Amino acid sequence: MQELCKIEGFKKSRTPSWIFFIFLSSQLAGQTDIGMFPSFQKGVMELFYENLFQSCSVIPAESLGRAKRELNEIPECHQESLFQLKNLMTTDAKVLEHFGSKDDAHLLRYLRARKFNVEKAIILMKGHLKFCQDYPEIMTNLTLESVRDCLLNGFPGILPSRGSQGEVVLLFSIGDWKREEFSHDTVLRAYLFLLKHLLTNDQTQINGITIVENFRNYSIAQALSMRISELKKMAESVQGTFPVRFKGAHFIYEPWYFSHTVALIRPFIRNKLFKKVHFYGKDLSRFWGRFEPSMIPQNIGGTGPAYDPHLMVAALEKAEARHLEKS
Repeated sequence: MQELCKIEGFKKSRTPSWIFFIFLSSQLAGQTDIGMFPSFQKGVMELFYENLFQSCSVIPAESLGRAKRELNEIPECHQESLFQLKNLMTTDAKVLEHFGSKDDAHLLRYLRARKFNVEKAIILMKGHLKFCQDYPEIMTNLTLESVRDCLLNGFPGILPSRGSQGEVVLLFSIGDWKREEFSHDTVLRAYLFLLKHLLTNDQTQINGITIVENFRNYSIAQALSMRISELKKMAESVQGTFPVRFKGAHFIYEPWYFSHTVALIRPFIRNKLFKKVHFYGKDLSRFWGRFEPSMIPQNIGGTGPAYDPHLMVAALEKAEARHLEKS
């Protein structure tokens, strides 16, 4: 059955009740292949993206259990942990200035990302501020309009269903990326813009994100064009700077000369993170042990629908509007 927050969102949407009935009945019957109903399939995807960029009205029991097991999270102790975090924030003027006005839901992201260790959560906050200070060209004016074209071209995209552990799955087909159209900084900004909105969702805070990197059509020229400064910036963005659980990176169809890129970025990747990086080449047998073929688009070897970035961007427009209303 789909996650509870998705079903809750379905009920609150303007979707006709008979569609919800068919959806729920098919889930109970174990019939998850909705590809035979294109318009219905599109509706389910739209709902998925809309729910993805906002907090859950109900966090599924499976995610709550994972939070308790893996993050030491006890909902009844939220206020105590937040109280301790706010007290510690007063010891650092920069942290207090930036985070002092944030609501409890925002601060909770940092506690979850550091398994409710208050001291480590403060370190993460400082890491975030340092990244913003070191790379203003990335973090300043991070709006949908500034990255819209990049996202509409799929750099990066988000697959329209969660992974087996409830994680969000990003997709980046690097072989289709043309640097002259979208700079490395623009792509990184697009990724971090997505992250900003993904982290409003409780399930994503708990279950994390993973990324599938598709290297079909990746050229030698692309490999040689990567600059060390760009790779360093990218590495820093996923290590100790944002309150996200990075569950892994999965590289498929990578050519032999991709080793050149790996050699350049490896000095900037901590061993703990590098253990979460998986290389498959053209043999995807292990990859299919990790991902259901039905969630991977057909053009890269799966059986799922083609990725449509317009559905995700439409949902981001609504999320951005909500964000602006609050600010």
